[in-house]
Amino acid sequence: IYSLFRERTRQYRGQNVFYVRREGAWIGIRWEQFEREAHEFASALLMMKLTAGASVCVLMGNVSEWPVCDVGTIMAGGCGVGLYPTNSAEQCEYIIKHADAEFVVVDTPQQLEKILRVRASLPKVKAIITLDESASNAADGVLSYQDFLKFGAEKREQVQSLLLERAEGAQGHDTAVMVYTSGTTGVPKGACLSHRYIIN
Repeated sequence: IYSLFRERTRQYRGQNVFYVRREGAWIGIRWEQFEREAHEFASALLMMKLTAGASVCVLMGNVSEWPVCDVGTIMAGGCGVGLYPTNSAEQCEYIIKHADAEFVVVDTPQQLEKILRVRASLPKVKAIITLDESASNAADGVLSYQDFLKFGAEKREQVQSLLLERAEGAQGHDTAVMVYTSGTTGVPKGACLSHRYIIN
């Protein structure tokens, strides 16, 4: 996935990969920004000791930060796991534990509140990252997304060799993403999607 991502970034450099709605207008985000932020996110994860193969859970709506987190997690040798925005705090708790997640990323204060409600039962989670700048000091271990990226940018050179080792060393059969069922007929079940599966 990392090799394909770098190839696409070179191919589409100068073009927009996402459009986001801000203050009533559509703003384009270029491939170069996507690539830079994904590397910064990966670097921050590595500086905070993401275990190889561990998960990063993403509890967000349809926002451009989601793929940044996903690709950044895969670069760092982790596994991206999406949580449904409609999941209850208890459902989130179950998936975070089942996926062995070490980080959780949320977009709104409401989603952050869900995770904080069950935080005490998530000892493996090293940090909760929130897009909402005003909520970044809501509790110990809660960081703002922008501060997390800034930290990664500052430390990128320090972890560059480890990042390349994990990103380029991924095997086709390694799990890159886990997709969970909604759990309507029982507890949610996770499907492991490999690098090869996603690329195919």
